Amino acid sequence: MHKIGSPLAARAPRLSEILTLRKTPIFSDLPEEAVRDTLMRCAVRSYAEGLSIFNEGEPAAHVFLVLAGNASVNVCDARGRWWRVHMASPGDLLGVSAAISGGPYRLSAVCESPLTLGIFHCDDFFAFLRRFPQAYFHVAECLSKDLAAPTTAWRPLASSLDPLEVRRSVWRAAGDLENCLCPRQLEA
Repeated sequence: MHKIGSPLAARAPRLSEILTLRKTPIFSDLPEEAVRDTLMRCAVRSYAEGLSIFNEGEPAAHVFLVLAGNASVNVCDARGRWWRVHMASPGDLLGVSAAISGGPYRLSAVCESPLTLGIFHCDDFFAFLRRFPQAYFHVAECLSKDLAAPTTAWRPLASSLDPLEVRRSVWRAAGDLENCLCPRQLEA
């Protein structure tokens, strides 16, 4: 388990963060006013290196947008060993699979450097998608990364792991695929 601490107080997004996000896939097709308006609706917080953003098994209440810094996305195997499955950088979304499935986070995320995040409550993230349906494609890309990351990260380790343990961990990390592809929350 990683140390858990408190992020700094929320603040409004900076112009430099808005300009950076205009270049990221989920916001690239949106008008600049939409990016600014969307970011104004999220809490922007800074985290110190080593702090946990969320832990595997916690209820998914938020979707996190990396504005600056890096975060590792990790999964714990049945023996209690942590495996990095992805390194998130500015523009990446964290917690999307869990938010859409309505279940707990299937992975853990930890700050690998000082980190600035835009934090959306799940309802606000779904409202964003309803308002800007062109962002769905980029969310689908994010989900495909979530599903592929555990398999890709574990491929070099396959000879040292029990295949049944790997399959169970990958499915646990990926969550319920049917709910990811048919999200009930997005229909509201």
